[in-house]
Amino acid sequence: MKRCTRLCAFRLLVIAALLILLLAVMTDPHYTWAVSNLFSLVPDDENLLENGSMEASFYWQSPNHFVAQGWHRWWVGDSIPEYDDVRPWRPWCYDGEHAQVYFRWGATYTAGIFQKVSAQPCRLYQFSIYGRNHSNTAAAHHARVGIDPWGRDLEIGMDSLPSGITWSPEKTYMYEWGRHVITAEAHSDTITVITYASPDPGYPTYDTFWDAATLVRVPFPDERLPEPGSWEPSDFIRNLSAKVILYELTITWDTAEPALAQVWYNIADGEEGEHPYTTALNTTLRSHHSITISNLETGDVVSFVTLARHLSNDRCVTEVSASQVVSAPKATDRVPPPSSWAPSKIITDLQAKPALDMLLISWNTPGFPSTTQVWYDIIRPSPPISSTPGMSHTLYLPLIITSYLGDHVYEFATPLDLRPTTHHQAVIEGLSDGDTVILVALSGRVEDGQAVVEPSNVVQVKMSVPSTITRTYLPAVYR
Repeated sequence: MKRCTRLCAFRLLVIAALLILLLAVMTDPHYTWAVSNLFSLVPDDENLLENGSMEASFYWQSPNHFVAQGWHRWWVGDSIPEYDDVRPWRPWCYDGEHAQVYFRWGATYTAGIFQKVSAQPCRLYQFSIYGRNHSNTAAAHHARVGIDPWGRDLEIGMDSLPSGITWSPEKTYMYEWGRHVITAEAHSDTITVITYASPDPGYPTYDTFWDAATLVRVPFPDERLPEPGSWEPSDFIRNLSAKVILYELTITWDTAEPALAQVWYNIADGEEGEHPYTTALNTTLRSHHSITISNLETGDVVSFVTLARHLSNDRCVTEVSASQVVSAPKATDRVPPPSSWAPSKIITDLQAKPALDMLLISWNTPGFPSTTQVWYDIIRPSPPISSTPGMSHTLYLPLIITSYLGDHVYEFATPLDLRPTTHHQAVIEGLSDGDTVILVALSGRVEDGQAVVEPSNVVQVKMSVPSTITRTYLPAVYR
């Protein structure tokens, strides 16, 4: 026990030194990426094992075995090793003061420990544990770990292990601790984690140690569902619909049984049939699925397929829909008209500034990222009228402006910008001297799957444009 305690104290000193080193470099921008990614390698999920540390009590099993709480023993045939906690004469543990050991003198064995754990079908699980092997000579212990995707029990004295177990590579860590790791997909609502050792025969003693075990859920590689075995559309997926609302595409579909769900997609200019982008994986098993692709821009063309992964005949399979194509609103489209033309309180700081033959409009929607568009009318000045040949001055017909506070249909609109922002800018170009522009700024956003479009106050601006305009002096890019 004392040897374990001294070893743990040494490890704590090493960890403390490493932390001091990390803190020293974290403020250096050259090291920030490496440090952040170092910590991101740690899985977020909790350890799903009972007594993975082996620090809980050990229980007695006939004939003279002691097994770590939560774990069970197994072996093949009648070559039975002895199971025990570490002892003063066999004190090796990876951390803490306890570890599972089994051993035998004069004969080899094929044996280990296992634990059954509740799981979610078609999710990936990673099992890791530290192992250590002792023999009088460097005998290969063929140590490895495995996951049984169907959560089967193992037996003492069985003829052989069941087939279908996913195994890690064999590795003998002779007189040192080493980590064994394996990842597998659950094909049932339970999985079984297994340690395995089968030392080569011909040596007097064989000791196998296990300690510090973890089982965590991990994402699929690249966070993508495994590819379907066939790209033929499946009738497992049904009632597929896609609806674009401003900058959001919402895709819904049903599956014949509860399944994991994901959308693979591409936005314009991609190779036909390729879908390099994915939505976040919906990891809750359900029969009705809804996934949203956000931040579309004007003119985007989205091609996509929906995927569902589920159990079929005790195996997980991925099924796919037919490819679909939908389009976001174009720059020439208009946002839906507001449900009310009463000026919105979320629109602030509205300004309309003439600049030569342009009108520059800006406004804010603090706290409400929204789309950008201005609807407007242009009232051209009336041609001059001479009352009599003897008049020496020009008369203009009076400018009559009707109310724009109701459901007025504006003739023109600036290009629609779908990018949600809280600061908005739009430009009306090609205006002439004497033109009167009547405009309203419109900001749209998506709330609870619905488009919410709100108007500003109606603004009227009379243009005074120089007779000669040199476009060189105009801003090259306003937005």
